[in-house]
Amino acid sequence: RVAEGRHPAWGKVKLVQEHLERQTSDWVMWADCDVYFMNMSTTLDSLLFRYGASEAAAGGGFHLDPDFHFLVTEDHAMLNTGIFLARSTTWSVELMRRVWGPEDSVWSDHPWWEQAAMAWDFWSELPQR
Repeated sequence: RVAEGRHPAWGKVKLVQEHLERQTSDWVMWADCDVYFMNMSTTLDSLLFRYGASEAAAGGGFHLDPDFHFLVTEDHAMLNTGIFLARSTTWSVELMRRVWGPEDSVWSDHPWWEQAAMAWDFWSELPQR
């Protein structure tokens, strides 16, 4: 257990935060052990560019938008943290810190654990787009 009183699912938040803080890679991907990949020809790069690409000025092609920091899946209920990609940026580290929250976080024992905390953070902090 990462923390007494929290479900083991919370461990992904601290592990990803630690890897992001090291900045040894451009992106960190988390995948739960029950993730099922259905299309093996889809690359991680293609997903990042599908959702985070911006056209460069003067016909310079496409690049990842510098404000694109995080990509998370969703299911029928809400976002699903079973698989996500986090860019190695201060923004992503701060997201993981906010999701973890204080020791007495109201989300610690919520039935959706870190998913509820992350959804709340997105709904309450990010402007509507």
